[in-house]
Amino acid sequence: MYLGILNGLENYDIIGGMKILVGKNLLAAIGLSLLICGESIAGEIEIASSQGARTAPNGDTITITTKCLRLNGEVKIPVMGEMHYSRVPEGEWRGYLRKMKEGGVTIVATYVFWNHHEEKEGVFDFSGSRNLSGFLKICEEEDLKVVLRIGPWDHGECLNGGFPEWLIDRCGAETKRLRSRDKVYMAAVEKFWRRLFLEVDGHLWKQGGCVVGVQIENECRGPWPYMQALKDLAVNIGFDVPFYTRTGWPAMNGKVKYGELLPLFGDYADGFWERNIKEPSPGNYLRAFKFSNVRASANIATEQLPQSMSDDKATAQYPYFTCELGGGMPSSYHRRVRVTPLDTYAMALVRLGSGSNLLGYYMYAGGTNPNRPEEGVFFNERQNSLYTNHNDLSAFSYEFYGPISEFGETTQTWELLKLLHKFCANFAADFALEEPEIIDESNARRGPFEFHSDYRRVKNTDALPYIFPKNWKTRLGTIKSASAQPVEWKGDTLVMLKIPGIEPKVEFDGKAFDIEFIDLPVDGKEWLKNGGAKVGFKLVKEAGAPREVKLGARNVAEQPREEDWDAAAVWEIDIDENCDSANTILEVQYLGDCARIYVDDVPVADDFYKGLPLRCALWRAFATKRGKVTLRVLPWSNSPLIYVEPPYRPTENGARVIDVRVKPRPY
Repeated sequence: MYLGILNGLENYDIIGGMKILVGKNLLAAIGLSLLICGESIAGEIEIASSQGARTAPNGDTITITTKCLRLNGEVKIPVMGEMHYSRVPEGEWRGYLRKMKEGGVTIVATYVFWNHHEEKEGVFDFSGSRNLSGFLKICEEEDLKVVLRIGPWDHGECLNGGFPEWLIDRCGAETKRLRSRDKVYMAAVEKFWRRLFLEVDGHLWKQGGCVVGVQIENECRGPWPYMQALKDLAVNIGFDVPFYTRTGWPAMNGKVKYGELLPLFGDYADGFWERNIKEPSPGNYLRAFKFSNVRASANIATEQLPQSMSDDKATAQYPYFTCELGGGMPSSYHRRVRVTPLDTYAMALVRLGSGSNLLGYYMYAGGTNPNRPEEGVFFNERQNSLYTNHNDLSAFSYEFYGPISEFGETTQTWELLKLLHKFCANFAADFALEEPEIIDESNARRGPFEFHSDYRRVKNTDALPYIFPKNWKTRLGTIKSASAQPVEWKGDTLVMLKIPGIEPKVEFDGKAFDIEFIDLPVDGKEWLKNGGAKVGFKLVKEAGAPREVKLGARNVAEQPREEDWDAAAVWEIDIDENCDSANTILEVQYLGDCARIYVDDVPVADDFYKGLPLRCALWRAFATKRGKVTLRVLPWSNSPLIYVEPPYRPTENGARVIDVRVKPRPY
């Protein structure tokens, strides 16, 4: 049924910001039902209040309802993947985007970091990797939609959450003028957003472009008048899109006007922000692997934001969309975790079974901070960053160990999630409008699909989650039951995934049709395959005494300062002249506290030790000229202030290089 018919009917009332057709009989006749005062009678209603232009020049429409997103009236379960254009070189965007699309992503989400574009007041930079208009153009050419997360505050592990230093100096972080309706602050936001809109104009959905949504602020408690003022400002400037969103955490202060901003949710398998340095997945992280009717997560920014174990009263009136399912997890200096591909896959499958009708991943593709080390300019979050959660993150690498690596490689996470995304693309209409039935923490049902997961991060990692059909009326016939997971249609053949340890069987109710069984493509335990050609290395300077690891401003271990690197052990890396550095990734397996790659004594890549290699894209490192490559490693001293996930914590102290290899560029 095409919900867009609502737009053509004049006989409706506006109640609570939703279009309600008058007369229950009419509602029943077209497959809808009434929603009044927040109480649903098992139906689907368009959320019309204050949503923007939803029709493209070619007639395509995007409609948001209390259940789902509809494209031209058809039920969809979009897949949204985060990629930060300003953290990837301009010339590599298309390769990343094509792999995102191949992995099942239909919407690209991206932060717009204010300090990447207006580092100095009034001096705007939209060139190179900051060329937002160029990025949107490529998204359009690759047939990908975009949700812009325009802030003004983003976080995103960026210095000050993306606020420029001049803005903080002007408004004063301690005076509470930032992230408020303060006139000076709002005037600065308006100036930036008006300049930003010049890059976005022409790329809106209503103009035939890719921008279908805008997120206002991030992880903000409000109060609501502040959020409404930002939304109104964006609309007045020209950001006219089919839908507007906010993060559904933490709970808002003040009465929220229904329908203005769709709350989107998230969950993580572990968090680098955790202050707990003794155990993997502490607190409530295992809830991410258990079926539940609760959308709110108690796992996000636990060191700073108020956490909730339940939803607010209005949540059920919105579709269950996510924007931040952890596609992986980087490491902070004090807490170094290793989220596996199966962790991400299990969490996504559980959210789908729990009712989510949009799977949004943060991050889907990794990146690199656009630093200028020769000028001492770094954009990473750190403990003295006034307007973030004050975690020490790597200076260069924004590797989330997710579906697509910092350098554009597809990973085991990509392989696994692709199966789930094909399921959503092929069978959304069969279950997206069905309310989830949560049977217990390991089982749920949506329409003809039974979801099962006993998988628990670090607790039970051999139990592969799965989705089995029961009494499923397909377009070719009815499957009474099956012990294999539907993946996609190939013509008139149903492709199904075999679950290790379970014999694949299909019982038809009536005439049978063709089934193709496929094996799980990866084991889901490791992120990337090892390999590559060995490269020579030579120690040229022994390490000094291990630095004393001290507590920083936020009472967790503080990462080394620039001057501390003078005491690092130094190796020369022999990049042979015949090595095709324009198509090579350098990988260094090492023992130490942290490590950096330098080209002609300028740092270009870094890593906090967690048992994975330090990696460097040589084609980027040699972008201007080929130079001498050196490695610096600060020695490991077994500080009790640093958490390294078992079993990867070093059993010996010191600084040592184990292996150096080069691997081919992914494209």
